[in-house]
Amino acid sequence: LGSGVLRHFETIATVTIPISQHLLTLPGVKESDVRRVMSQKPALDQCAEYIKLHHLLQSTTDDTLQAANLVSTSGSMSLGAIASSMAGRTHGLKDHGPINDYDQNATKFWLLTAMRGRSKGISGNHVGMTIDVSDTAG
Repeated sequence: LGSGVLRHFETIATVTIPISQHLLTLPGVKESDVRRVMSQKPALDQCAEYIKLHHLLQSTTDDTLQAANLVSTSGSMSLGAIASSMAGRTHGLKDHGPINDYDQNATKFWLLTAMRGRSKGISGNHVGMTIDVSDTAG
Protein backbone atom coordinates (compact mmCIF):
# COMPACT_ATOMS: atom_id res chain seq x y z
CA LEU A 1 0.00 0.00 0.00
CA GLY A 2 2.97 2.33 -0.32
CA SER A 3 2.78 3.74 -3.83
CA GLY A 4 0.78 6.46 -5.58
CA VAL A 5 -2.08 8.04 -3.72
CA LEU A 6 -2.01 5.37 -1.00
CA ARG A 7 1.13 6.87 0.53
CA HIS A 8 -1.05 9.79 1.63
CA PHE A 9 -3.04 7.59 4.01
CA GLU A 10 -2.31 5.89 7.27
CA THR A 11 -4.01 2.85 8.77
CA ILE A 12 -6.20 3.52 11.80
CA ALA A 13 -7.40 -0.05 12.29
CA THR A 14 -7.69 -3.41 10.59
CA VAL A 15 -10.45 -5.96 10.91
CA THR A 16 -10.23 -9.58 9.79
CA ILE A 17 -13.56 -11.27 9.13
CA PRO A 18 -13.77 -15.06 8.68
CA ILE A 19 -15.33 -15.95 5.34
CA SER A 20 -17.11 -19.25 4.70
CA GLN A 21 -18.17 -19.82 1.10
CA HIS A 22 -21.09 -22.25 0.71
CA LEU A 23 -22.52 -24.10 -2.26
CA LEU A 24 -26.16 -23.01 -2.62
CA THR A 25 -28.75 -24.53 -4.95
CA LEU A 26 -32.47 -24.70 -5.44
CA PRO A 27 -34.20 -27.05 -2.98
CA GLY A 28 -34.19 -30.63 -4.23
CA VAL A 29 -30.89 -30.29 -6.13
CA LYS A 30 -28.17 -32.77 -5.16
CA GLU A 31 -24.58 -31.57 -5.00
CA SER A 32 -23.70 -34.03 -7.77
CA ASP A 33 -26.30 -32.38 -10.07
CA VAL A 34 -24.45 -29.04 -10.12
CA ARG A 35 -22.59 -28.36 -13.39
CA ARG A 36 -22.03 -24.58 -13.16
CA VAL A 37 -21.39 -22.25 -10.23
CA MET A 38 -21.67 -18.50 -10.15
CA SER A 39 -20.27 -15.90 -7.79
CA GLN A 40 -17.96 -12.91 -7.66
CA LYS A 41 -14.37 -13.59 -8.71
CA PRO A 42 -12.81 -13.59 -5.21
CA ALA A 43 -15.34 -16.18 -4.00
CA LEU A 44 -14.70 -18.36 -7.07
CA ASP A 45 -10.96 -18.07 -6.43
CA GLN A 46 -11.43 -19.05 -2.77
CA CYS A 47 -13.13 -22.27 -3.93
CA ALA A 48 -10.84 -23.08 -6.88
CA GLU A 49 -9.88 -26.56 -5.68
CA TYR A 50 -13.52 -27.57 -5.15
CA ILE A 51 -14.48 -26.21 -8.58
CA LYS A 52 -11.60 -28.06 -10.23
CA LEU A 53 -12.28 -31.33 -8.36
CA HIS A 54 -15.93 -31.31 -9.46
CA HIS A 55 -15.20 -30.11 -13.04
CA LEU A 56 -17.58 -27.17 -12.68
CA LEU A 57 -18.06 -24.35 -15.16
CA GLN A 58 -17.93 -20.83 -13.73
CA SER A 59 -19.88 -17.61 -14.26
CA THR A 60 -18.86 -14.33 -12.63
CA THR A 61 -21.35 -12.02 -10.93
CA ASP A 62 -20.92 -8.61 -9.30
CA ASP A 63 -21.25 -10.06 -5.80
CA THR A 64 -22.19 -13.23 -3.94
CA LEU A 65 -25.70 -12.08 -3.04
CA GLN A 66 -26.43 -11.46 -6.72
CA ALA A 67 -25.30 -15.03 -7.47
CA ALA A 68 -27.70 -16.40 -4.84
CA ASN A 69 -30.54 -14.29 -6.24
CA LEU A 70 -29.86 -15.47 -9.80
CA VAL A 71 -29.85 -19.12 -8.73
CA SER A 72 -33.09 -18.66 -6.76
CA THR A 73 -34.88 -17.28 -9.82
CA SER A 74 -33.23 -19.48 -12.46
CA GLY A 75 -35.25 -22.68 -12.12
CA SER A 76 -32.04 -24.54 -13.03
CA MET A 77 -31.35 -27.86 -11.35
CA SER A 78 -27.68 -27.75 -12.45
CA LEU A 79 -26.74 -24.26 -11.26
CA GLY A 80 -25.19 -23.36 -7.92
CA ALA A 81 -24.16 -20.14 -6.21
CA ILE A 82 -21.08 -19.68 -4.07
CA ALA A 83 -22.04 -17.36 -1.25
CA SER A 84 -22.63 -17.18 2.49
CA SER A 85 -25.12 -19.35 4.32
CA MET A 86 -27.03 -16.13 5.08
CA ALA A 87 -27.41 -15.46 1.34
CA GLY A 88 -28.84 -18.97 1.02
CA ARG A 89 -31.37 -18.39 3.80
CA THR A 90 -32.31 -14.99 2.33
CA HIS A 91 -33.16 -16.57 -1.03
CA GLY A 92 -34.60 -19.88 0.20
CA LEU A 93 -31.76 -21.97 -1.21
CA LYS A 94 -30.44 -25.35 -0.10
CA ASP A 95 -27.07 -25.05 1.66
CA HIS A 96 -24.68 -27.88 0.80
CA GLY A 97 -22.12 -26.57 3.29
CA PRO A 98 -18.80 -24.75 3.09
CA ILE A 99 -16.59 -25.39 0.06
CA ASN A 100 -13.77 -22.84 0.42
CA ASP A 101 -10.28 -24.27 -0.02
CA TYR A 102 -8.94 -23.09 3.34
CA ASP A 103 -10.65 -23.56 6.72
CA GLN A 104 -9.23 -20.25 7.93
CA ASN A 105 -10.45 -18.26 4.92
CA ALA A 106 -10.80 -14.55 5.84
CA THR A 107 -10.99 -11.07 4.37
CA LYS A 108 -9.06 -8.18 5.89
CA PHE A 109 -10.40 -4.63 5.88
CA TRP A 110 -8.38 -1.47 6.60
CA LEU A 111 -9.71 1.79 8.02
CA LEU A 112 -7.60 4.57 6.51
CA THR A 113 -7.33 8.28 7.12
CA ALA A 114 -5.59 11.02 5.15
CA MET A 115 -2.24 11.96 6.68
CA ARG A 116 -2.10 15.63 7.61
CA GLY A 117 0.30 17.68 5.55
CA ARG A 118 0.80 14.92 2.95
CA SER A 119 -2.62 14.82 1.34
CA LYS A 120 -2.45 17.68 -1.19
CA GLY A 121 -4.82 17.07 -4.07
CA ILE A 122 -6.96 14.61 -2.11
CA SER A 123 -10.43 15.87 -1.34
CA GLY A 124 -12.98 14.53 1.11
CA ASN A 125 -12.35 12.60 4.29
CA HIS A 126 -12.72 8.98 3.19
CA VAL A 127 -11.68 6.61 0.44
CA GLY A 128 -13.00 3.31 -0.92
CA MET A 129 -10.81 0.87 -2.78
CA THR A 130 -10.37 -2.73 -3.75
CA ILE A 131 -6.95 -4.28 -3.74
CA ASP A 132 -6.60 -7.48 -5.76
CA VAL A 133 -3.84 -9.70 -4.40
CA SER A 134 -2.93 -13.30 -5.07
CA ASP A 135 -5.25 -15.74 -3.36
CA THR A 136 -2.92 -17.67 -1.10
CA ALA A 137 -3.24 -18.74 2.50
CA GLY A 138 -1.43 -16.70 5.11
